Amino acid sequence: MSTELLCKRTAMRSSLFLMATIASETLSGPVRVRNLSNDGAMIEGAELPPVGKECRLRRADLSASGSIVWNSGRSAGIRFDRPINVMQWMPAKSGGQQQVDAVVHQQRTSPAGSAAADASSGFLKKSEELSGLADMIDALADALSKDEAIVARHLERLQVLDIAAQKLRKLAAE
Repeated sequence: MSTELLCKRTAMRSSLFLMATIASETLSGPVRVRNLSNDGAMIEGAELPPVGKECRLRRADLSASGSIVWNSGRSAGIRFDRPINVMQWMPAKSGGQQQVDAVVHQQRTSPAGSAAADASSGFLKKSEELSGLADMIDALADALSKDEAIVARHLERLQVLDIAAQKLRKLAAE
């Protein structure tokens, strides 16, 4: 991404994992929205429009038109024609997300079960294990999101996988 484009970024961006579709006059297909602001988004997908091409990003009943401002193969940046309400694009807090939150809360509040002598090595092992689990969840989500039928049927569940991986990484870093 050019320095000029980085300097033009003024809006706060939310890092996330949303499944959406992109359409231009020459192509359409599923994409992953990796970050989002009121004036743009970074997307990932197998095939993306070239720089300068007008497009429309859709998620459920929401859509935003704009143009591609950068493209690096499987990632691209969209600048929206008009500001969007980022909160409307965020995943709804579903029962699945509540389950993830409950597991994370339980992990944070459970008493330590190891001896004090093993505390530091146990912490490292737990941290590494949590990071490894997050990597496995990311790999699963990426593999599943390549199948358009799965994305169409299980969009919110795929988002829960990404949120779970993010929370596991946060726990690993604590």
